[in-house]
Amino acid sequence: MSFRRRGRYLAATAGESPDSAPLKRVQNPGRLIAFGVVTAVLVGAAFVVGGMVKSPQDQALANVDSEVEVFAQVEERVVSDSFSLPAVVVAGATTDVLVTEAPREASPVVPPAATDTAAPPAATPVAPTENETAVSDRAVVSRMAVSAGDTLRYGSLIGEVSGRPVFAWPSSVPLFRDIVVGARGSDVKAVQQSLADMGYSVTVDGVFGAGSLATLQLLYREAGYELPFVAAGVRGLSWRELIGVPTGDGVVQAAAPVGSLLGAEAPLMTIRTTPPALEAQATAVEVGQLPAGAEVGVEVAGAAPVRSTVVTLGAFATNEDTGASGYPVRIALPADVAIDASTPVQIRPWGEPQPSLAVPTSAIRQEGSASFVLVRGKEAAEGEAPAHERIDIAVVAQADGWVSIEANDALPVGTEILVSP
Repeated sequence: MSFRRRGRYLAATAGESPDSAPLKRVQNPGRLIAFGVVTAVLVGAAFVVGGMVKSPQDQALANVDSEVEVFAQVEERVVSDSFSLPAVVVAGATTDVLVTEAPREASPVVPPAATDTAAPPAATPVAPTENETAVSDRAVVSRMAVSAGDTLRYGSLIGEVSGRPVFAWPSSVPLFRDIVVGARGSDVKAVQQSLADMGYSVTVDGVFGAGSLATLQLLYREAGYELPFVAAGVRGLSWRELIGVPTGDGVVQAAAPVGSLLGAEAPLMTIRTTPPALEAQATAVEVGQLPAGAEVGVEVAGAAPVRSTVVTLGAFATNEDTGASGYPVRIALPADVAIDASTPVQIRPWGEPQPSLAVPTSAIRQEGSASFVLVRGKEAAEGEAPAHERIDIAVVAQADGWVSIEANDALPVGTEILVSP
């Protein structure tokens, strides 16, 4: 039996498979144990270090609940909230001046029965002169002293109606009766006040005395007339000769020609009570820069702006024709500038904006209608929030993330103010 066969025989007799390999003994088992220990230590250290290192996302999540106050400084800068508003020409308001009753004059002669009664100097009978004779009840234009384009001042002569002069008078004066010396009342006082406003020297006491009569007579004589006889032989104020007009600087638009029969449908004249103007519509952002009296630039057909002023600023409203909402702004029509309904017009701020105190918009805080900022407070004890000081401000303009404020001694340039919530 060969050696190989003998080995297989012995393995078979020992209960082993003849093809199984024999087990070998591990050499140096201590090294294997040391390797295992070192590996375990390294894995443990890596776990500890990994627990100590945080990603940026982890840091951001950890800081979510922590409050960090952010401050900015008060600066001096230009805050220009420029605007450009389209405008249109609107016609001025007009009113018709009506004369529905002709002036009437009484007889200049005192009735015989009254000659024995003493009369005041103003009631002394005088001979009739031209334009003092009785007139017809028909209100007919016998002379016009004004024409289209004239400015109608209170106290100025308008012309003649049925041979008697008529003067422009404030429509607010309650004229309802003829007034003679000795008359008293609110109408008398209003007439006296009107004469005083026109520059005449008169006592405003509600009693129509000789002084008031003489002052009124002066107004008539300056126009080339005498006071009318309002009673037989007595001169005084005739309410029909004072024509009420709504404004003392209206412009005559049209005047009735001589010979016209006047009435409710045929006015003595038409006057413009408000001049033509430009009208634009401002938003809530722009309205703060457009108070009445503010200077603006009027740009006509792309030409250089011409200075004008805001006449009125209306309340917020919606235009029924266009449906647009805003604040109606009326701007004076610049003199010597040709503008008609088809001319493109833009309204812009006037002049170059100037530097002013300014703070970031995020620093502005509101309490009701009041605006204020918080100035950095003094250092607080550890664990306590600093108490910031409140400073009230007045906002002037806002643009590009900044707010222009009025000068404030409590907020010099460089003051640190809180901008975080």
